[in-house]
Amino acid sequence: MSFVNRIIISILALFLVFTILVSTFQLFVFYRDEKSRYQQKTEYLTDVAAQSVSTLLWSLDTQNIRHLSKILSSDEILRGIVVASNIVTTEEELIYSGYIDVMGDVDEAHLQLDGLFPGKQIEVRRQLVLWNKQELGTITLFFDSSPVDKVISTRFYGDIFYLILKMVVFGLVLFIILSRNFLRPFKKSHALATSVGEVISEFNRELAEEKYDFASIQSLRPLIGQYSEEMSRNDEVGDFFRAFSVLIGAVVSLVGELSQYSEELKMLNEELESRVKERTEELSASNEKLKESYEDLKFAQTKMMQQEKLASIGQLAAGVAHEINNPVGYVSSNINRLQEYFDSLQLLIEAYRNILLADQGEGKKAQIATIDAENDLQFILDDLPEIVKECLEGVGRVQEIVRNLKDFSRVDDAGKRKIFNINDAIESTLKLVWNELKYDCNVEKELLNESMVEANYGQINQVISNLLVNASHAIKDSGRHGLIRIKSWTEKSFVCFSVEDSGIGIPEDVRKNIFDPFFTTKPVGKGTGLGLNISYDIIVNQHKGEIEVISTPGVGSTFIIKLPFSQAEQVTH
Repeated sequence: MSFVNRIIISILALFLVFTILVSTFQLFVFYRDEKSRYQQKTEYLTDVAAQSVSTLLWSLDTQNIRHLSKILSSDEILRGIVVASNIVTTEEELIYSGYIDVMGDVDEAHLQLDGLFPGKQIEVRRQLVLWNKQELGTITLFFDSSPVDKVISTRFYGDIFYLILKMVVFGLVLFIILSRNFLRPFKKSHALATSVGEVISEFNRELAEEKYDFASIQSLRPLIGQYSEEMSRNDEVGDFFRAFSVLIGAVVSLVGELSQYSEELKMLNEELESRVKERTEELSASNEKLKESYEDLKFAQTKMMQQEKLASIGQLAAGVAHEINNPVGYVSSNINRLQEYFDSLQLLIEAYRNILLADQGEGKKAQIATIDAENDLQFILDDLPEIVKECLEGVGRVQEIVRNLKDFSRVDDAGKRKIFNINDAIESTLKLVWNELKYDCNVEKELLNESMVEANYGQINQVISNLLVNASHAIKDSGRHGLIRIKSWTEKSFVCFSVEDSGIGIPEDVRKNIFDPFFTTKPVGKGTGLGLNISYDIIVNQHKGEIEVISTPGVGSTFIIKLPFSQAEQVTH
């Protein structure tokens, strides 16, 4: 925009502001003058009415007072006059006289002046009526300012109309000037920018599609040439178009250089992709081999740990059973022999006592009875058989535990499968782990009589033991005395058994990992994470069976084991 155009727009704007200010000032002066004339007129009418009424009020000429009031009320701003007299000679004489528009002639003894003009802006003026400095009464005048307000409003709306008309005229003139010097150049610059943006967007799309067609960007040069008229201007618009032309020229040159570098980069990229592809294939092959080796090593390590643990447990159980069995055997034999000796001694003592008591006098009998009482002979004779009986029962229980421990270990049968009743394995394992269970839970059993299966007896005992101990720990963690249910049944070609507990349950996010090796939710030092992993390997991998978990957090868990009747049938199946 040139300097001259700026001067013209500035003058028009200043003139418009000056016109608005002048019009506002004129309205203010007119309003002030009209209000001043209204006040002067009310004061004048008040003084004239008070002076005119004083003579009439002295003579109590109420008829002329009403006539005078009616004449004065003919003025458009005066709505009524009422005169209150202080001169009362008799009770019948009137006190209020005058004229009010809403009432007509007033001739009242008692008149309520408030509320005569509801809803109207009425100005009430009161003034004393004097005669020779003597107070004769009070005159009240009711003035209505609405005629004056109407004149002011008419003038105000008229001036506003002319002011708006002036603003419209000035706005049209200003729009024409701005349109010539700003809007039209702006539209052309917008059209130029849009066209350039479309060309560059098309070029970017081609780059994204790897077409690399740099010829499209050359169309920018003739596009700039269409705006030669704007470039020849000596104002800011001309500067903008010239600068835009220089920018487009720089972009075209830069794209030309970019096309050259792009070809070189494309060749290098193809070579690099070829090398990366070859290296990736080599790394992928190496990674697959390494992964397979790691899986084999991990499986072998887990397998070895399981076998070593099972073997150690079996050997330990067998050794303990053997070491306990020998002393228990001769203790049992000695106690039986001791019972035989006691029976003979008891018969001998009874015989001696009878002989002594038969040949002695009363004094000796009393002495013998005293000795028997001091040594509790009768109590010993009565209690000793019970002691021997309890010792024999305890030794019998130890022998039963040793027998179960030997059945559990079965070292001689390691790695061998045999046909046995799954219920025998459950009963044997339950007796061994009962000390772990009895303080925290009760055990209920529902075992099918005929549940024969071909499997490794020691390994199946290991699985049952792991499930029962885990169930006991889950119940203990719940903080309440719980219940373990053990069931066995047959299903198609499977022998099944389940261990159900009322413990804390297993959350969904934990349940998917419980069979992973070394995974445990127990604190450090209280769990190895191998129990369920070993059980899974024994049932699924070694016996071709199935293991399933059903759990509800806060309610409990159920582990279901399915074993085929025979391994031959399972393989064929």
